Amino acid sequence: MYERCCSMIKKKLQETILIILIGIVITQLNVNAVEASSNLVILTNATFKWSDFIWPVAIVGGSIVLTLSYVSWRKYKGNQNQRKNSERQND
Repeated sequence: MYERCCSMIKKKLQETILIILIGIVITQLNVNAVEASSNLVILTNATFKWSDFIWPVAIVGGSIVLTLSYVSWRKYKGNQNQRKNSERQND
């Protein structure tokens, strides 16, 4: 059971990292396309300032959320196992 849960978590983590990387690549491709157009340079500069700020915040925030979720889940499962073991010893 533990191996199955770990493999599911690893798979979800890999999917999340892949989605983040794809998003970064798509954003960079869009950035290059917009920079190529000389008419949109002013709009591009305003957009990049937000883009440069949002991606690190999203990556760091997402990592923190994933870590806290995993730790909370492990604590919950550990408490369940501890209760089961104490009930077995009491019987």
